[in-house]
Amino acid sequence: MPGETRFVDVVWRGLRLAQKAKLSPSAETAAFVEIEAPLPVGTKVRLEGAGDDAGFAVEARVVSVVEQETGARSAPGMRVDWSVEKPAEVSSIAVASSDLLPMEEASAEESTEVAEEPATPTDGKRKRRRQKTIIGRP
Repeated sequence: MPGETRFVDVVWRGLRLAQKAKLSPSAETAAFVEIEAPLPVGTKVRLEGAGDDAGFAVEARVVSVVEQETGARSAPGMRVDWSVEKPAEVSSIAVASSDLLPMEEASAEESTEVAEEPATPTDGKRKRRRQKTIIGRP
């Protein structure tokens, strides 16, 4: 696949962000997609073939980005890779048995820790100053 320039539609979460974006492969599982507003690194996208390549579709992840800059030598876009493995997901969380308290003990501890402050004469009331708007003066 390296060397074959294709045109693809860039789809993110079901939204078609770009149509007929130029896809320039750089390796077997990596390519550069020319798009004016590239997505952040780590974003998962779906590349679907456009035109003659209508049967082509692949899930990929953005691995680097080239922002649009004035006078830049390369076009803005993003480098994608479809061989990047997903990070391992945490299946469970370990909790110590000392962290678990019955409901009565937990509520009793919370109520003893909170001490009420004495009421002040302005509780709940604040004075607001009105700003005068002067029109026509510097």
